[in-house]
Amino acid sequence: MSITKGHIHQLEEGTSVALIATVSKVSVALSAASLLRQEGLSVSVFNAHTIKPLDANEIDDIASHTQLLVSIEEHSVLAGLGSAISEVLSGPD
Repeated sequence: MSITKGHIHQLEEGTSVALIATVSKVSVALSAASLLRQEGLSVSVFNAHTIKPLDANEIDDIASHTQLLVSIEEHSVLAGLGSAISEVLSGPD
């Protein structure tokens, strides 16, 4: 897999829940996806290599194809992955 700055790589495909994790938390996201599948949910998992830049079009696309989007990271609430995703989704169209 090649790494492109700002690109979010899809690791698993689903439609109910999208888990977007930073590199160090991808294994946690994959484990969570497995548990959620046992509960009958369709889960996608994404690896966000970088927070800045973050591809706004990819975030919009992920959000439009799922019912729930969750960020998994070990950063601060401020200026982390969740903040970057929120900024994209709440920004002007």
